[in-house]
Amino acid sequence: WRSPDAGVVKITTDGALNLVEGRGGAGGVARSSTAFLGAWSKPYLGVSTDPLIIEAFSLREGVRFATLRGFLHVIIEVDCLELVTLWRTRHNSRSIVAPILNVTETWLAETPSFLVTSLLADCPGNALI
Repeated sequence: WRSPDAGVVKITTDGALNLVEGRGGAGGVARSSTAFLGAWSKPYLGVSTDPLIIEAFSLREGVRFATLRGFLHVIIEVDCLELVTLWRTRHNSRSIVAPILNVTETWLAETPSFLVTSLLADCPGNALI
């Protein structure tokens, strides 16, 4: 993990699945270049066993966290390269997560600087609990 530039908030999000119960949850941490700014968790994101859907909901909740706190310059790190690619192409996407990403985008009207990046190469199959 690298700290963001001054004036930028970096939010790291992650989703997790409970395959036995068939549901997912998510959490995230926000930091500036000098301080811890808060954390959030949402233990129940609905019924799904698809890691990509849970990661998309995790991104959505990270955006909600940022907008509710008035962060203006935000980087959100996820551990799913596929989600980052879908975010960048969301206007032309027919992916199952496109509606989640489109709603997420509407919350960014007041955020002048927003970037989604990936920590890993692909959606983790080992992020199951």
